[in-house]
Amino acid sequence: MNPPATLGLREEVPPAARSLPTAVAPWVRAVDPGALSSGELLEFITRIESARRELAAVQLAAMAAFTDQALAQAPVPRQTSAHEEAAAELGLELQLSPGAAGAWLSHASRLVADFPGIHRALADGALDESRARTICDLPPADWPAPLCAAYEARMLAEGGTRTGTRLKNLAKRVIVELDPDRARERHGRTIEARTTMVVDNHPAHGPGTASFLVADIDTVDALAVQQRLGAIARGLKRDGAAGGRSMDQLRADTAVSLLLGRLPATSGPEIPADLAEHDAAVSAHVEPVALPGLAGPRPVEFSPVGKLHVIIPLSALPAELGGATSEALAEICGHGPIRADAARALAREATHRATQWCYTVVDPDGTPLAHGLTAYRPPRVLRSHIDSRDRTCRFPHCPRPAVECDADHTRAHHRGGPTDPGNLAALCRKHHRLKQHPDWRLTQSGPGVLTWRTPHRRVHTVRPEPYPGG
Repeated sequence: MNPPATLGLREEVPPAARSLPTAVAPWVRAVDPGALSSGELLEFITRIESARRELAAVQLAAMAAFTDQALAQAPVPRQTSAHEEAAAELGLELQLSPGAAGAWLSHASRLVADFPGIHRALADGALDESRARTICDLPPADWPAPLCAAYEARMLAEGGTRTGTRLKNLAKRVIVELDPDRARERHGRTIEARTTMVVDNHPAHGPGTASFLVADIDTVDALAVQQRLGAIARGLKRDGAAGGRSMDQLRADTAVSLLLGRLPATSGPEIPADLAEHDAAVSAHVEPVALPGLAGPRPVEFSPVGKLHVIIPLSALPAELGGATSEALAEICGHGPIRADAARALAREATHRATQWCYTVVDPDGTPLAHGLTAYRPPRVLRSHIDSRDRTCRFPHCPRPAVECDADHTRAHHRGGPTDPGNLAALCRKHHRLKQHPDWRLTQSGPGVLTWRTPHRRVHTVRPEPYPGG
């Protein structure tokens, strides 16, 4: 790290502040990364990350104090402009735009004032900046202190090592459970404003190349559309009509072809042979139970269907399906929570959709009561169970939905590994290939409890998330 004088610090800055940038430098600069083994490098990187998190917590506390002082020194009518002035000055120091600097100041103030436990977890190294910001920034800005405290307690207790999509899904679930009325109002406003639009100048490719076609629609419909596009794309690839295109390209081309009416007929998605063979033996592990009204007719011939898996609390089902029409949240595996009324709509309308809805019904304690498919053909109960149990790829922090993954035999089938819930797990193709590498080892000590051993003998265990209770 450069000496303070080269960082642009002015003489009038207090000496204590001028010394801060070099506080962590000596022990870092004393290490030559090129002289370390790969295992030592891994440990060195981990220690630097712990120090970074602690420093980030201190920096955010300083940002919050900087904002408080700016607002305290300004008359009430000028507090908005005082915040803007503080952001402008901070942006100059950190080489950020005023907007980015203002966002950091707002985040810091909220983190320190409303979520002190999250701030402490960052300082202790239990959370990184990204996860702390996700937790802090998702709740409504005007939430009262009791809701903030309840939300923080839930996130600290249940967040664990979740990252990315899984952490956001948990946060969204907790927010809706704590403040259901506002969530319902917000959803109504969003659906009322649904639209489509074309956004030019794709950021990844530059101007004059490609555009985004955006459909701002209900989440359930959006997921169903995406899954059906994927099912058709897989059918095209299996039928030899892919022409070397990737799945992303096939989905995009399929969307255009469907809307413009030029898609050739293709067969539906293929069921892996080994799963089909063993469906009959699954009853010892998962009892297939069909709910009245959810066993619909066979899909239209040559109409590929996508597959989504929804976990529905028994109490949230419509009364005609044996439920109590409660407001308990349901969940679409790999995508997060949905409101109870949306889940009831799925239960009523499943037989009319072009998407195959796999369902798991759970009791108030989160114990699964029933698994099945909204289709006439014999239920692929085992795959349905794996999808609902795992939700996503079972490599730690991978967000790929289980329905888009392989149902992988942890112990290879040709080596005597059984096709049952204790030896199957959802793995995306990338991590399926990683598992085959001789330096990696994967074991399953119990149904859904997978332990990864890395080439440097680090051990990471993932466990099934509990089903949402009713």
